[in-house]
Amino acid sequence: MAIVGKKKGQRKDYCLIGLSKFNLEIGKILIQEDQSVTVIDSDPDAIDSWGPEFTNSINCDARDIRNLQDVGIADFDYVIVGIKDIEKSITICSNLKELEVGRILARAKDEVHKRILKLLGISYSIIPELYVVENLAYHTIFDLEVERLPCNKEEFQESDLFCARLPVYNQNLWGKPISSMIFLKENNSLILSIKRQKGGETIIPVSESDKLERSDTIFLIAQKNSISDLKNYFMKNVPVNLLIEESNTTNSSEPTN
Repeated sequence: MAIVGKKKGQRKDYCLIGLSKFNLEIGKILIQEDQSVTVIDSDPDAIDSWGPEFTNSINCDARDIRNLQDVGIADFDYVIVGIKDIEKSITICSNLKELEVGRILARAKDEVHKRILKLLGISYSIIPELYVVENLAYHTIFDLEVERLPCNKEEFQESDLFCARLPVYNQNLWGKPISSMIFLKENNSLILSIKRQKGGETIIPVSESDKLERSDTIFLIAQKNSISDLKNYFMKNVPVNLLIEESNTTNSSEPTN
């Protein structure tokens, strides 16, 4: 059964195993972005209900490795296992690894499930409930729109990385180039983009010569322990001496008597 066809541009072939809410939401986004999505589920009612929304739909049990072989599972660019049941998930993921599927993303029920998937060689798994709850908690802590970036917790135990959305209310920063803001380097942070309210322009990538304007909103990457300070710098009228003192540069170039 040949499912995967010729690709057009950036179009990829996805296979979603299990029509859970997790996979349905992922699938809807992929379809909206003109990706090819094949869904597999052992429940014929689920296939009848949701299958028509996707490129292809197959009613079969992915725990049987022969069924996966029949659909040419190894030919897909990504296979996403959205099954919460640990036993079923492990069986299916083991089949995928045996069939040498390259890119596998799996939903995990809990940390134990996630560790088992890692032992099977599934490098990317996610606990969606934990992801949502975690970001919601940090939103209340910082009173900001923040999102924790998925990093290896073993490497970032004390310096978790976040993407934060910050409005530039500090008028002392208006008209100043990014290069003059020494507090960014001091806090190991990086501005990814600048959203202009006037005209709706978005600046990506941001260069050091770009200047902040009134009503700008920035998106930056920072470590967790720096977010509160950065919030103050951008949202409160912190004195301009936190910038590079341009007057020193000017004075150094003047002739001395």
